[in-house]
Amino acid sequence: MKIKNIIIGVITSIVLINCGMSVFAKGLDINADNKVDVNDVTYLQNELSGFTDNMDYDLNNDGRVDVNDISTLQIEISNNNIKNIEANTKLSVVTNEYKKNVGDTVTFSIITNNAISDITYSSSDSTVAKIVSSDKNMVKVKVNKVGTATITAQQCSKSVSVKFNVDKAKCIDISEWNCDINFNKVRKAGVTCVIIRAGYGKDPNQEDNEFQKYYKQAKAAGLNVGAYWYSYATSVDAAKSMLVDSAYPDELASKYLIWIAAPNTSYSDLPSYVDLWQYSWTGPVDGIRGDVDLNYIYNLN
Repeated sequence: MKIKNIIIGVITSIVLINCGMSVFAKGLDINADNKVDVNDVTYLQNELSGFTDNMDYDLNNDGRVDVNDISTLQIEISNNNIKNIEANTKLSVVTNEYKKNVGDTVTFSIITNNAISDITYSSSDSTVAKIVSSDKNMVKVKVNKVGTATITAQQCSKSVSVKFNVDKAKCIDISEWNCDINFNKVRKAGVTCVIIRAGYGKDPNQEDNEFQKYYKQAKAAGLNVGAYWYSYATSVDAAKSMLVDSAYPDELASKYLIWIAAPNTSYSDLPSYVDLWQYSWTGPVDGIRGDVDLNYIYNLN
């Protein structure tokens, strides 16, 4: 009798599995117990240790019955277990809908019982709700424009969606002339964004005396922060006509955010390319003594 040299042992296979694996192959119930599991691996190992010539055990169809067939069986069992997990995948979120203001950022998690397959994310309108980053079952979204959008998370054939309703952001613009400001009170008053004067004129040494302090305090209060540099014009008409008449507003709008001061005009009467509207120079805001400039932000793209 010819003696076969066979190495018997436990084979561990690491398999990267994605959604949509093929249906589990039939005919692998080696021990005929109507199940395909680790007991079939044990049974096949015992058969091989007895130097079987039964070609029914040639599971990888290579014309031999050896340790590679055990590996094939283990992989198939692993695939089947994964298919069962994928078929029973359940996705959910704590909150299905958010109401936010332009400039806000939201991070939320996907609750899943499937730790094997990756989760993919998509936005129905990335100009409204943009996916900034994602890591496994966590996703960070920034809302940049007034409107509605849906973020969808998908794992295997299952998905869950989160709706974002985005409203304009209430914003103030300030300078050293506003003196001491309680930014925590400003935030509680409904303001979500502050634009701080960084400086004025053409000389670099003309930085606003309160810029550094305002910036740190506003960030600490949880406000979105922007900055502007004040330039001089000989008249109000000369400064608003530079944009509307002599310049090329559509080309500028494709590269920059357009901020316009028009306190005596309704937003519906402004050019369509306006992203930020300064609608008042004399608005009251809790946390600031005296009048303050009020703005609405409609778009940050």
